[in-house]
Amino acid sequence: MRLSLRHALAATTLLMLALGVAVANADPPSTNGKLSYTEVIDDTGSLVLSFDESSQKRFASVDYQVNATFTEFVTFDTGQETGVQGFPNPTVAGLVPSDDGHVLGNIELANTNGVPGCTCVVRVEVDYTNLTLTNLSSGHVYRLNDITRIYP
Repeated sequence: MRLSLRHALAATTLLMLALGVAVANADPPSTNGKLSYTEVIDDTGSLVLSFDESSQKRFASVDYQVNATFTEFVTFDTGQETGVQGFPNPTVAGLVPSDDGHVLGNIELANTNGVPGCTCVVRVEVDYTNLTLTNLSSGHVYRLNDITRIYP
């Protein structure tokens, strides 16, 4: 049986659609040069950053630091609004490159304010902006995408 180009394209399209449905709730990883990463704001308003940086074989271990501007705006049912701003900069140290030179890591920027749970809150917006990930071993700084989550 000979597979025509049209049939091959149709099969590939169906496969891609099926895969797209399976990951529809996940943001695709972002890339920035040698860095691939995902960022998610969880239910507490904390940012979880997962990353994979290649070409790190020359280091026995690698340290990283994230810098960001954190902002949380809360709107109450009275119309009153409050806001908080912070500048978290957590580090993770001692990540060991794999045999192929990749370093995998996770860093959490904890929201120490939390997301208010009282019924008087009608909207909470959590923003992480000016995000950078610095490889402290090489000195390389990666700019990351800003991310926002709004809680109804």
